[in-house]
Amino acid sequence: MMEAAARAVPSGGVMPEYLIAFNEEWVPDLTEDELMDRARALKPLIAEMEAAGVWVFGGGLDQESP
Repeated sequence: MMEAAARAVPSGGVMPEYLIAFNEEWVPDLTEDELMDRARALKPLIAEMEAAGVWVFGGGLDQESP
């Protein structure tokens, strides 16, 4: 499996990997409407990232989960 991933990287180097994470305490309390507005605003960025093949995962993890 790693060999297939290595072949997908353009020649000339290793592709960097990034993790963007926010602790719950950094995120303000938002109303449902505010959350929906932000989700709509992000759709073009996510679409661009998917088209470029750099989008991997988007979602949330419940901090209270084990």
